[in-house]
Amino acid sequence: ATLVSRGIIVVVAAGNSGPAEDTIGCPGCAPDSLTVAAVDRNEKPAAFSSRGGAEFPLKPDVAAPGVDIYSGTSRGSVIDIQEAPAGVGFAAISGTSMATPHVGGFCAMLKHMDPKITTAQIKRTMAARGHGKDFITGWGVPKWSYFAK
Repeated sequence: ATLVSRGIIVVVAAGNSGPAEDTIGCPGCAPDSLTVAAVDRNEKPAAFSSRGGAEFPLKPDVAAPGVDIYSGTSRGSVIDIQEAPAGVGFAAISGTSMATPHVGGFCAMLKHMDPKITTAQIKRTMAARGHGKDFITGWGVPKWSYFAK
């Protein structure tokens, strides 16, 4: 059985190969996953965020902040050495892998409120309440009001 068939919401990054079309690779192309694009703090698409297109017209699904996200760094890692101020252990990092945890946390809270909620239900709600789906930001940034009962 797949993770999705077991009720697990699989949230994956779209990738950082934008702005060209058809740049979403695996696992972002998986149809049952919730694929996340990156936007800036004004909800404008990040240039680096991978996009759907002719090959993957239904991806990404949603977007979340992924530009200049303050994140912890692993001591001695490339990011720690190149990006973090000396000895701080944090750096402003951009990427769809910075956007994806926002959506993962959002889905975890939805799952806590309704343990039976599925990826398909989240997608249907976003389709009904988000902006029209496009191949850059999907249905846009999820809002709590979309899921309020």
